[in-house]
Amino acid sequence: MRQRCLTRRGIKLTRYHVNLLSLRHELVPKFHRFIYRLPKYSESSEAILYSEIEEVNGIEWRLKIYPRGNGGAKGTHLSVFL
Repeated sequence: MRQRCLTRRGIKLTRYHVNLLSLRHELVPKFHRFIYRLPKYSESSEAILYSEIEEVNGIEWRLKIYPRGNGGAKGTHLSVFL
């Protein structure tokens, strides 16, 4: 018996692939974003700045920002860590 195939972006998908695609939505949390504006960071006298805490799917996140860089980027780049 032949398997029924669907096409997604030009790729043939079997029933197995379709089941995996439907599971993806249960396993991967919804996309979330937040915007943190850092005005005049180059003029900041602070060595390290922190963003406000943002909670996504029960996990708290924040940005750790080095306005004048960190490590090998010190003095030449802005360094940002999540």
